[in-house]
Amino acid sequence: MAQILIYIGKSSNFMQMKNKLLFTYILISSLFIACSPEDETTPTEDRDKFIASWTCNESSSITGSNPPFTVHINKGTASDAVLIENFYGLGFTNKATGEITVNDIDIPTQILAGNTIQGNGTISGNIISMHYSVNDGAGVDSLTVTFTKQ
Repeated sequence: MAQILIYIGKSSNFMQMKNKLLFTYILISSLFIACSPEDETTPTEDRDKFIASWTCNESSSITGSNPPFTVHINKGTASDAVLIENFYGLGFTNKATGEITVNDIDIPTQILAGNTIQGNGTISGNIISMHYSVNDGAGVDSLTVTFTKQ
């Protein structure tokens, strides 16, 4: 009878040790799973969808429909800023500044190559629809514009 009690006692200690090891293994495994790099998300900036080369089609209140030309939109210094090269066909060295909020672009009043410009627009997929005005000092040109991603 004494032998049976000793065997049961050893078996009980063995089961307790086995349970502790299993619990420790599950705890450590869950820590590695919880810290997996796959769970991390990389934030993107709202302006990223605007950064590209675009074909610009302008409809002018002064000249009517203008021939298409290329515009480049690049990141500006601030996280919501963009630089628009060749805005209004004024050349790639002239860069208008825009501010991005989600899907909207605002071009605050500024002087570009001697012209006062301002406007706004919205991106949807690969199209930016904009309205802006350009004042060269002799008159104001109001434009409806479509940028199509190249």
